[in-house]
Amino acid sequence: MDVILNPYSELKNIVLSGLSSVDDIIKGLAENHVELIPEILNHLNQSEGKRIRPILTLACAKAIDGKNPGVVKLAAAVELIHTATLFHDDVIDESNLRRGRETANSIWGNKASILIGDFLLSHAFKLMIEAGKMEALEMLIASSITIIEAEVWQLDLIGKISEDTDAYIKLIMGKTASLFAASCAVSAVLNSADLEIKNALHEYGMNLGILYQITDDLLDYSAKQEVFGKKIGSDFLEKKMTLPLIVLLNCVSNDERKIIIQHFYSDNPNIGIIVELFSKYDIAKGIEEFSNLYREKAINALSQLPTSDIKDSLAKLAEYITARQV
Repeated sequence: MDVILNPYSELKNIVLSGLSSVDDIIKGLAENHVELIPEILNHLNQSEGKRIRPILTLACAKAIDGKNPGVVKLAAAVELIHTATLFHDDVIDESNLRRGRETANSIWGNKASILIGDFLLSHAFKLMIEAGKMEALEMLIASSITIIEAEVWQLDLIGKISEDTDAYIKLIMGKTASLFAASCAVSAVLNSADLEIKNALHEYGMNLGILYQITDDLLDYSAKQEVFGKKIGSDFLEKKMTLPLIVLLNCVSNDERKIIIQHFYSDNPNIGIIVELFSKYDIAKGIEEFSNLYREKAINALSQLPTSDIKDSLAKLAEYITARQV
C-alpha cells in the first residue's frame, strides 16, 4: 500500500537536496572559535524546527522552474532571520520552553541569546549578498524591518484589552506573514520571473503566513503541551491579545467577560478557567470564518502559476495548516 504523505512532507521531499544544503549552511555556523557560539548553536540544531520557510523558498523556485542556484543561500537566509527573531522573542517573552526544549535564554541568559540572534541576522545578510540579486536583498531586508516594527508594536500592546480584529491581522501580517511572503516571492525575484508571478507568490505567502499564525494562536489555548512544545495559555499569561481571545470575549456572558478581564490583568491568573471557557464556547469553530478566508486567498493566488504537482502541494499546504497540532 502506498504511503499517503501530508503536503508538508511532500514539499519537504521534493526539495530535500536543497534543504540538506540549507541545513549544512546553518550547521556550519557552529564552527566558530568563540566557544559559546557553537555551544548555543548546537543546542539549537538539536531542536531543529520545521524549516517551513526555507522549504517554501525552495518549493516556489521549483514551481516556477527556477534554475538559479543562489536560491539555497536565500532559503538559508530566510531560516536564519526567522531563528534570530525566535532568540529575541524568547528574551522578550521570558520563555523557558520552545519545541519542548529549554530556550537558550533560560540556559545561557538574555545577553547571550540577544547576541546569538544578532549573529544569525548578520550571517543572513551575508548570504543575501552572496546570492547576488539586489532586489532579493532589498525584499528580505524590508521583511526584517517589518518584523521588528511589528514586534515593537506588539510590545506596546501587551496588557491592553482590544477587540480590534483588523489591528490583530495587521500585526500578524508584520510579525509572521511578511517573512512567509518574502520566503515565497524571493524565488521569483532571484529567477527574474514576471511581475504577475512575483505578486502571486507574495500574495500566497502572505495569506499562508496569516493562516499559520491564526492556527498557532489557537493552538496556544487548545493544544496538548507535550505536543505543542510550550506552556498552554502562554499568550494569555503574557497578556497578549490574539484572535482566539478576541473571539471568546464576543461570545461569553457579561459575568464571564468580567472574569476573563480580571484574570487578564491579574499577576497570577488561573489559565485553567480561561481554557475551560474556550472549550465551552468552541472557539475553534468561531475561528473558522477567518481561517477559511485566508486559506482561500492563498489558494486563489496560486492560479497564476503553471500547472504542476508542486503547485498542487502548495495549495494543499494551505488546507493542511489549519489542521496542524504543532
